[in-house]
Amino acid sequence: NKTKSAEKPKPKIVKTKLNVAFYQAHPDLTKSQVDESKQILSAFEQVEREKSEREAAHNELEARVYDLQDRLSSEEFLKFIREEELKKLTELVQGASKWLDEDVDPKTKTEEFVEKREPIDDIYTVIQKRIRDDEERPKLLEKFNEALNKLKEMVNKMKTDTPDVLGPKAYNKSEQLIKQGEEFISTEVPKSPTEDNGFNDEARKKIEKIGRAASDLFNRFTRKVKELEKAAKKAAEEAAAAAANASKTENATETAEGAENEVKPDDQKETQNSDENAENKENTEKKVEEEKDEAPLPHDEV
Repeated sequence: NKTKSAEKPKPKIVKTKLNVAFYQAHPDLTKSQVDESKQILSAFEQVEREKSEREAAHNELEARVYDLQDRLSSEEFLKFIREEELKKLTELVQGASKWLDEDVDPKTKTEEFVEKREPIDDIYTVIQKRIRDDEERPKLLEKFNEALNKLKEMVNKMKTDTPDVLGPKAYNKSEQLIKQGEEFISTEVPKSPTEDNGFNDEARKKIEKIGRAASDLFNRFTRKVKELEKAAKKAAEEAAAAAANASKTENATETAEGAENEVKPDDQKETQNSDENAENKENTEKKVEEEKDEAPLPHDEV
């Protein structure tokens, strides 16, 4: 006998309606209340922004002062500072340090920090540029000499290998730049970092100028070569055409002369008969003359 398991009753689904009510968390604001709230938020943001700017200005001045206090004791840094710059910068840094320690309070404005920092940055920026220029100068000099030598070699090669392409005046500008560049390198390179008066900036300008001159000279030379090649090609074509015309004329002359010298058979026969008749006539006349000479003279003539 099989035992049947007891069947579980099916769950019943009961549906119930829920009454849901929505409540407003805050009351509606009037336009004036909204505007007032915006002004309060804007004022708060302005205060926070000014506070952030003041803290940034304070920190930047403090960091600059501490950094320069260390640098002003470094021989590596001091070799880039001129005597008057060192004196002025030392005074500014010491004054700013004392002011930060003794006079700064929560009421100190952002502008005061900026005013203390600006004269320090003016001198420091010049020194920093001097340091960068000194680091970049070896590569810059190499680039300058490379541009100068390239122009010099181009001029010499053009004047030596192809002197007829461009006249001497075409090289005046390039040769003048070469001379000026050589003088610039020999006299203006700073012997020490503090003697630098903008050498790198001037060198970059001259490199650009030399490059343009080399490009202009090359383009001018190339155009002239093309013009000469075009003229030579045209002259060769004209010479070939003249030779062809002369050959045609010569052939035509030879053909005409050959036609004149050529005699037809009938004409040759007529010429031969004419010659024979003339010869017979001449012989007849000669015979008559001989007979006259042999005949007895009349009585009167005797």
